[in-house]
Amino acid sequence: MQGGTGAASTVAGPQGVAGVAGSTGAASTVAGPQGVAGVAGAAGAAAPYVIGAIGPAGGIIFMTPTSAGNTTGKYFEAAPADLSTLMAWCSNTTGALGGTGTAIGTGEANTTAMASCTSGAAFSASAYSYGTSTIYTDWFLPSLDELNQLCKYARSQSYSVPGTVCPPGISNNPIPSGHNDLRRFGFGGDGHWSSSENNASTARGQDFIDGFPFNASGKSTTNHVRPVRAFTP
Repeated sequence: MQGGTGAASTVAGPQGVAGVAGSTGAASTVAGPQGVAGVAGAAGAAAPYVIGAIGPAGGIIFMTPTSAGNTTGKYFEAAPADLSTLMAWCSNTTGALGGTGTAIGTGEANTTAMASCTSGAAFSASAYSYGTSTIYTDWFLPSLDELNQLCKYARSQSYSVPGTVCPPGISNNPIPSGHNDLRRFGFGGDGHWSSSENNASTARGQDFIDGFPFNASGKSTTNHVRPVRAFTP
């Protein structure tokens, strides 16, 4: 007679011997997918416009919104050098044109009032462009107070209220003849025209040798011309 089936064992048998390791597979020649591009970095800060720096039109910054007396909120840059020839104030030397403002911020309007001039300081200043660039067409002849601040830059002097005459015009003690080396490069000595008209036959300007302004020079007198422009970044 056959006996009954025994109960199943619950004890695991011993682990078998590990098989021999397989050979290394061939390297894949297919490049993996490109990773996601990283986030772009923040844009760098714009170069600051400080006195002596190069302005957007290639001129030299000589006045900022924080300069004493400048309430326009604008920066001012001057052409890198005086125009190459001395010139009269305007082709019209006997008629009042109306641009009599002297304060900082009035030079551009004064120059506009001189639009009838067919030659001379304002005509040449408004037609100025630096190098070969014609992008900036807003150059003008500075007002008397703008010119005074430019004189201070030319003299490497600190800025003060506009009414303070550009040094060294102090106590009638001007720089002696032959000491023009105290001016920054590119500034002629002697008179520079402003756009501030005095009357029908005279206009205002400033002497960069002694620092003193002149209020009644004949419009046919020839002086230096330095175009300027005002801007906001």
